[in-house]
Amino acid sequence: MKIVSLRAGVNASGHLVLSVDVSKKFLDCYVRLTGNYRRILNTLTAVRAHLDELFQFAEKEDLPGILVACEPSGGYERTLLETARALGCSCVYVSGEQVAQLRKIESLDAGKTDVKDPRVIELAVSLGKTMRYRELPPVYEELRLLSGAYDADQFVRSQTKQRIITTSLGLFPGYDLGKNRFFSRTGRALIDAFRLDPGAIVHAGRARFERAMRRSIPGVHAKTLDKIYAQAEAAPRRGPGTVSLLSTRIEDLLADVSRYDARMNRLRSEIEARGAVLQENGHLGRLQHICGLTLFNLARTAGEAGPFTDFHSKRVLLRYAGLTLRERQSGMYRGKTRISKKGRATLRKTLAQTTFPLLQRDRLYGAYYARKREGGMSAQKAKTAVMRKFLIMLYAISLSGVSFSEHRFSHAAHTKAGHIPLQMVC
Repeated sequence: MKIVSLRAGVNASGHLVLSVDVSKKFLDCYVRLTGNYRRILNTLTAVRAHLDELFQFAEKEDLPGILVACEPSGGYERTLLETARALGCSCVYVSGEQVAQLRKIESLDAGKTDVKDPRVIELAVSLGKTMRYRELPPVYEELRLLSGAYDADQFVRSQTKQRIITTSLGLFPGYDLGKNRFFSRTGRALIDAFRLDPGAIVHAGRARFERAMRRSIPGVHAKTLDKIYAQAEAAPRRGPGTVSLLSTRIEDLLADVSRYDARMNRLRSEIEARGAVLQENGHLGRLQHICGLTLFNLARTAGEAGPFTDFHSKRVLLRYAGLTLRERQSGMYRGKTRISKKGRATLRKTLAQTTFPLLQRDRLYGAYYARKREGGMSAQKAKTAVMRKFLIMLYAISLSGVSFSEHRFSHAAHTKAGHIPLQMVC
């Protein structure tokens, strides 16, 4: 057996390793082969100049290229990695958690400095603890951007709706028609006709109040109107200035909700359009005919995962999603088995949203989920098990190009559980 030792600062492929600690303004660079530390600006010009110097050094040392390694830094590393890619460098990520743990091993010191971190990143590279920097095809990158924008708008929309509820407490305390009291047709009509002012409702009188509401909603129930009018009579009165300010605030917030609704609908259409492109190209299984499964959620899941051909096994994909199992045991001690949560959090989120409608008993994973629950598994663990099974199924169908077969799925479930699930296709 021939034993080959690697030069310090060179990876297994013979590339010169440039390890970088990234911050907003600066890049702290370290090359073990030369022992050089250098701080440069986090700009295209500075990065390109430094890489050009290293290419000249690598050529003198007969090295085939440069490997650039850094931690994910919230987007600040994009200038470095995209410039390096454009110049033909290989690029990898090193987990921030691994760097934090290796820092203690490297120097028996838990302290953190800009000089020490790139040195520890290089140590992680020498141990092979790296993740490939993926350059996604345009359609997947667009899906990630659209999905992120959709989630951000959905979050702000929820916050805006909560502000409407909070503001209404100062204007019309006691107003309550259920959880959709502001966003139902009745709530909108009440705001349009009376600006949610209980004084204006009582001043109009019961008959005029009913006529005004029925002009907007002819079929509104008399009991609902009686309830609103009784709540308005019981509500304390506010000064005209306070009423005007609070009413205007609520109207502005409702207009914001409408704008977010329009933007989210547009984003949803764009996500579905790109999902259809993936299906036409054979990169995403035709599964949306399954009851409860939508092209919107399938496209978001595919966008977060990226091309399934990038993963050479299902375990690698599960690890990327943070769905691999983590065990804790030592001697007689047996801890709880949990998922690692070390992968892409947004992929787990979209998987949870995609599979949630499939948990009903007459849906795709209803019987499987019910068996897990009946066996004593908690709801959260059972949902996670469904997420794992669905991701593996999506991976297998996408790679094989075989269409989903209800008969095969039902037969497999029948073999394992002794019964066939109920209707799974709408």
